[in-house]
Amino acid sequence: MKTALFSLLCLLVLLPDSTFARDVDRQVAYIVAPFVPVLKERRPESQVLVLANKGQRFFVKRVGEYWVEVYVPPANEVGWIELGLETPKVEIRTESDMSPFMRGVLVGIVSLLVLTAAIFLIMRYLHEVRHKKALAGLGNTPQG
Repeated sequence: MKTALFSLLCLLVLLPDSTFARDVDRQVAYIVAPFVPVLKERRPESQVLVLANKGQRFFVKRVGEYWVEVYVPPANEVGWIELGLETPKVEIRTESDMSPFMRGVLVGIVSLLVLTAAIFLIMRYLHEVRHKKALAGLGNTPQG
């Protein structure tokens, strides 16, 4: 019973209601090209801070017409990514655009854990009941 209550409490903490979510979602630069250089300055010949791979995400500081200014981890340096005129290199999304999939995965994992815990507790209870019946049938009284 304690495990089920703890699991429900964890579920409430990990999956807060969307009404309590932030009013302003942070923008995320999502890399869609195979390799994209993140530059120190907004010039093509500038020093490369990091070579971003497809699927990487960077928090956006500001978006221009041809460039996006991003925070580059781990030191949160500021870097620049060219948006790409002919072939897009970056998609600007909000953080919540990526949340539903992750929330679905999290709900699935937590549900599976709660179901496993419930099955374990039921099996344990049934085992104890059968054990007590078996001892009572032999004339012994269970201790505990």
